[in-house]
Amino acid sequence: MLTFITEDCRYVGFMPDFDRPESILGEDKLKRLQPYILHLIDQSHDPKLTLAKERFKILTLPNSNAAAFTIDNASKEECTSSLSLIQDLCQQHITKHLTVLQYIKRGSPFLYHRVMQFEVTNNLMLVKYATLGERNHFDAAMDNLVVLYPEVSSSG
Repeated sequence: MLTFITEDCRYVGFMPDFDRPESILGEDKLKRLQPYILHLIDQSHDPKLTLAKERFKILTLPNSNAAAFTIDNASKEECTSSLSLIQDLCQQHITKHLTVLQYIKRGSPFLYHRVMQFEVTNNLMLVKYATLGERNHFDAAMDNLVVLYPEVSSSG
């Protein structure tokens, strides 16, 4: 989390910091998120994604606790193209619902921060999460997805 403070040391606000390596989710969290992404792929009715769905896998990244999604046994072009479509689905149907409200001061507008980010790079889709405050953590985000997509949680 990046915190913004005025020159006279007054707190102004915060922003998610997705550039920290620890913001990349690990395999255990991706396994919890994967059924929701597969559900979105099913709901998209996109033939290209339907083909990619069977090969949508989690890959543990070397020398770290992080992991990423990939399309197994796909050309670079097919992988990047499919992951980009999946990224768009996730941005539209997951991240927009996982927001943290920030109240700055009386009379100011509220700010909503998206705390999950999907990033496609090198045939991988990284999922990054920023914890903002005590009540905003990955488990709380998953609780929100259960409410949004009860058919996923009841099926798996």
